[in-house]
Amino acid sequence: MDDNRFPASLRLQKNRQFRAVYDAGRVVRSQYFVLVFLRAEQLKVGVVVSKKVGNAVVRNRLKRLMREAFRRNRKYIQGQYHIIMAARPPAAELKGPEAMSALEHLLQRAKFIPACD
Repeated sequence: MDDNRFPASLRLQKNRQFRAVYDAGRVVRSQYFVLVFLRAEQLKVGVVVSKKVGNAVVRNRLKRLMREAFRRNRKYIQGQYHIIMAARPPAAELKGPEAMSALEHLLQRAKFIPACD
């Protein structure tokens, strides 16, 4: 698989998939983002940004950053999970590198990727 792509096969797309993760998944929160995850048969990620976060430009920028953080770090994720990454309203104020750093820190706290020294 090309490491530079984010194919549909890696995305949570159905409402029932999101519901299952929200209903039975574990949650890790930070000031800017929330991660909800559940063991599954295949690694997939869903990205959620509410209208409370900002206008369409802001929401789409955050979604791109969240998908990129996952794409960069998916090779480190051991095991199969369904993961939902959701942005909180304070995330709208983050610049690109700050958002990526906050997301990677959250992935480390969830023990998906190794901690950097």
